Amino acid sequence: MEAKQSMQEYFYALADFIQAQLAEGERFKCWFSGEQSDFVRFNKGLIRQPGSVEQTSLSLNLINGQSHASSDFSLSTNSEVDRAYVLAMLQALRAQVAALPADPHFLMATEVHS
Repeated sequence: MEAKQSMQEYFYALADFIQAQLAEGERFKCWFSGEQSDFVRFNKGLIRQPGSVEQTSLSLNLINGQSHASSDFSLSTNSEVDRAYVLAMLQALRAQVAALPADPHFLMATEVHS
């Protein structure tokens, strides 16, 4: 992940990128999960294993009319790599959506309510 960019900022930048790639009539929903944490494991009062964890994933649902398809994948937090992967996923999802029949039970809220 770029220096001093939070997970939230990274997600917003990725979501903006996805929005810019959409074709006419397409919409999307996405869900981001990420963790950056440091830890230390102790055994009998001694430090046994210091470490850190960084993991991120994205769930992307492409919608066109009443047809939709989704994909879940891990991210590298490298913008260039992740954008290339998102483009490939969008192409794959477009092919799936084109081959799927309309889902008569699919509803998507279009108004914001709080």
